[in-house]
Amino acid sequence: AGASGSSRAGAAMPSLESGDPDAANLADVEREHIRAVLSACDGNKTQAARRLGVSLRSLYRRLEKLGLK
Repeated sequence: AGASGSSRAGAAMPSLESGDPDAANLADVEREHIRAVLSACDGNKTQAARRLGVSLRSLYRRLEKLGLK
């Protein structure tokens, strides 16, 4: 029992610009998930942000960072 030290809670996410292949894969997964949610919401970003559990401002930042509009 007790913490094993292997928890990633609080660990920083890899930078999308780091060149790390895992970061690129994560960005691809995130990009596709956001696209799918936006499509399900007929492009309504306010509704998509709610479904994603993020603020509208955060969604716009992610869209910009991931090269989506």
